[in-house]
Amino acid sequence: MMRQLLAEGWEISAADVAQLSPYLTGHISRFGVYATDVLRLRPDDFDPDQ
Repeated sequence: MMRQLLAEGWEISAADVAQLSPYLTGHISRFGVYATDVLRLRPDDFDPDQ
């Protein structure tokens, strides 16, 4: 993206680049997405011989 802007004639300084984050955060959900319908499922009884 930055190379494209430079090719279009934009001037980008080191201070501009310093403000950018190398980490992609658009896909992160702060509190997560959790399936809660499985919480109602009862687990199988414990069998020590298995």
